Amino acid sequence: MLYLITSCSRPENLQIISSTIPSFCRWIVLHESHIVMPKIDNMLSIECPKTGFVGADGRNFFVDNYPLNDEDWLFSLDDDNIIHPDFSIIQTLLSCDASIIHWGQLNKDNSIRLRPLDQIILDTIDAACFISKWQYNKSVRYNTSAYNYDGLYAIECAKNGPKIKLQNYLAYYNYLK
Repeated sequence: MLYLITSCSRPENLQIISSTIPSFCRWIVLHESHIVMPKIDNMLSIECPKTGFVGADGRNFFVDNYPLNDEDWLFSLDDDNIIHPDFSIIQTLLSCDASIIHWGQLNKDNSIRLRPLDQIILDTIDAACFISKWQYNKSVRYNTSAYNYDGLYAIECAKNGPKIKLQNYLAYYNYLK
């Protein structure tokens, strides 16, 4: 299963995001108790004590409390973003033996923001640019005090097993407000 994990502080974006979620994914939205969540069919809403700075606490809460299997994959979907229309090609790769699969990112106007690189380097990858396999990354957690938490996480995942770099651009940067 590919889990799309969203730490939510902007519930007004969830309906738009919902319309972009592929059917082969399970969308998990983590939120604090004061956030009023809309009812959306393809979304599992989970209350957590704290989503934290850039959502890292919420993502850690999910992996620490949800029963994941070795073959499960994780993807961080920010609450100001949508799934790229070409993202569905990821479904064909979910049976691959890899710790991380990564790709490039576009701005909303389709100009290139981050190119896919052979090596994962801090500040050259975004949360929307990779999926990580639970089997290899059970001990990896997001740094809850670093703005570039996503790059730090991706670097750790890349150390834990085989990695696959796609030449594709399968992510947007801050597509929504």
